[in-house]
Amino acid sequence: MARRLRRRLRELEEITIQAQNAAAASAAAISDERTLAVERENALKAQAERDTQTIRQAFDDALERAGVVLFQQSTKGNDCFYVSTSMRSVLGWSPPSFLRPGALRGIVHPDDLRAFDKFMAPAAPDSDAAGSDKATSNKPDSELIDLTSGDAVTATPLASSVEDLGELDLSDMTAPCKRPEAIIRLRSADGTWVRLALRPDDADASEPRTGAAGALITVEQAVSSVAVSEWFTKLVQNDPAGCLILEFIDAADPFSLVIRATNAAARQIFNLDEEFDRDLALDDLLAGSSAQLVRSAVFDVYHTGETITAERLSFTEIPGIHLDMRVIRLDDGAVGVTFKDVTSIVAIENRLRKQASHDALTGLPSRSLLEERLDLAAAKASQTSPIAVILVDIVGLSAINENYGLNHGDELLKKVGDRLVREVRGISVVARFGDDEFALVTSTCCSAAEAIAVADSAAAELAHPFDIRGHLVDVNFSIGMAVAPDHGYDARSLLRDASAALRDAKDSDGAVVVFQKVGDSESIRRLAVLNELRESLDNNQLELRFIPQLDLRTGRVRKVEAVPRWSNDNDPSRMSVELLELAEQSALIQPLTRWLLTEAARASREMRQFQQDAHGFHDPIIVSLNLSSRNLFDPDLETFIELMARSGEIAPGQIELEVNEPGLMDDPSASQEILERLTAQGISFVVDQFGTGYTSLATMRHLAVRGLKIDRSYLVSIAAVPSDAAVIRSTIELSHELGLFAAATGVTDQDVLSLLVEFGCDFAQGPFLSEAVPLSMLAERVARIESTARAWLGADLTI
Repeated sequence: MARRLRRRLRELEEITIQAQNAAAASAAAISDERTLAVERENALKAQAERDTQTIRQAFDDALERAGVVLFQQSTKGNDCFYVSTSMRSVLGWSPPSFLRPGALRGIVHPDDLRAFDKFMAPAAPDSDAAGSDKATSNKPDSELIDLTSGDAVTATPLASSVEDLGELDLSDMTAPCKRPEAIIRLRSADGTWVRLALRPDDADASEPRTGAAGALITVEQAVSSVAVSEWFTKLVQNDPAGCLILEFIDAADPFSLVIRATNAAARQIFNLDEEFDRDLALDDLLAGSSAQLVRSAVFDVYHTGETITAERLSFTEIPGIHLDMRVIRLDDGAVGVTFKDVTSIVAIENRLRKQASHDALTGLPSRSLLEERLDLAAAKASQTSPIAVILVDIVGLSAINENYGLNHGDELLKKVGDRLVREVRGISVVARFGDDEFALVTSTCCSAAEAIAVADSAAAELAHPFDIRGHLVDVNFSIGMAVAPDHGYDARSLLRDASAALRDAKDSDGAVVVFQKVGDSESIRRLAVLNELRESLDNNQLELRFIPQLDLRTGRVRKVEAVPRWSNDNDPSRMSVELLELAEQSALIQPLTRWLLTEAARASREMRQFQQDAHGFHDPIIVSLNLSSRNLFDPDLETFIELMARSGEIAPGQIELEVNEPGLMDDPSASQEILERLTAQGISFVVDQFGTGYTSLATMRHLAVRGLKIDRSYLVSIAAVPSDAAVIRSTIELSHELGLFAAATGVTDQDVLSLLVEFGCDFAQGPFLSEAVPLSMLAERVARIESTARAWLGADLTI
């Protein structure tokens, strides 16, 4: 029994030991599992922290790349802010600096403070910035997210790196609500101003908020792009040129063109309402040929991409309007069309064109247009269908001007021209040929006798008295005529022969004189004049006279025009334009031109000597003289001028050559080359008789000329006819825009001179200022003109 009990006891002890071992093993296992769990938890925490830092760094990098700064008010009403680390790269400031009250507001541009304050939470009525700061520092246990580092920190005041930041007054701030962003300027650490978009956190106002929060977004480039886009939009909307955006619904169908957008100018040009149909078809805007023209241009541009420009268009739908059109293909396939209203420009061009080809006083064709039409008519003339040119001279016009005044003489000229146009049958052209002459070109006649009958009819009509301001005036006339083809096939020949017949008519009692080739007394006279000119050149019997040109800007005589005269002969008609034309038609033009250049250069040197001796000259005076268009293209002239320049006979800038407009425009390209080469030799050029040809001022831009002289015929009526004065003013203004000076020749009275000064004309000459004088009298004449100029111009003549 006892043995059995002992055995049983040993079994119990073994069982107990096994239980204890099992318990110990179980406890050890549990301990190991807890250790592993802690280690796993710690590892997960460490990984989470690393992932957070990685994400945080990536987030901060993204903010820096995007130029975005996040901000959060530390507490509501407190002017301290947490800002993201991107503040360093965006503005260069240390993020912790903005935990100081007023720091963020202190770098806002003064003009943008109002916009900035609208987004900030108001301060408590009974607190200020210092109190808020104190309240924050007294709450060490209240932790906020620090955007500057990502750690939980206590909002405590830090030293600011921003200078001159004043205390903040938040007493008038309004509570933030959902608002659009504002563009404000903030000062960077380097002192520059940077534009940023202030975009607040638009969380629901019912949710609790710790204070203002949001983002500052760098928008310099975006703002510039948006601003430029807005500027261009405003520019297009306010552009005086009409702008249309058109699009093809079917690119292959030109009739599917519709208008997508217009600006205000386009709506005004085409009489469209403000709220017109945006898909308006082109055919609803324009019709017929007008629509076809625009449609074809747009279709071509759409498919080729080449811009098309068309000028001076007129559409029947908008009468009286002239437009310049430009069509351009846009990147998205639409087509832009601009219409510039050039009606006023066209009107000026027409007026200038008419002024260039018509007489300013009578409105009749001028000599240049007469010659053009006469050339066409004479070329078609034949023995069985001749035409005639008839020249009519008013005898005694100068006496009428002297007795009654220039206005009476001008009115007589206008009435004569009007009567010739209205009353004489069989006339195709009536033109103003000279100061007191008219030219008539007959229609095609059956015989020369019929042409003479037309001239007799003109004489009969002119025999009736004229009513001039209530006075009946009888005027005598001389009439000469030439017939084509008997007397030539071109305008120059016919006008020359008709002029010869007119001179014979003045010396005879006949009403009409027809040019006669046989025994032509005029030809004999011309031969005698040319022979006298040849002898004068050989025997040095010519001299230069000088016409002063007054500078209307300063009251000084800056130039003189040199004209040839026979020595000891005061009759200006002995060396007229006609004689120069005769020399041009003969071999005498070359020696005459060389004599003119040599004498002008000598006179220029003497004038410089006068200046040095203080004999009345205060500034270098330029000597100007006429150059024949025939000589302009003479290669020997260029060589002659080059030799004079090399020898020092011609001082650079002291000789100015005047070339008449028609001759200069015979071959513009060749003229340009010659002018450039001679300009290099120190010679300057001026376009003379401007307005007698068809040269536009724009053409002058391509010629090496310094200025232009307005033909004397332009000045006849500017004091009495406002429209003519406006044309002269426009010519002067346009010449200045092209960098050219404008001079006027033939000034006859104070009224004309005053108008020229008012219009900004640069130089003037004419009988009112001075006639041509010898060189010996020039110093005294210049002094007298400059002294009198004080009264004319009111200019200060003190050097």
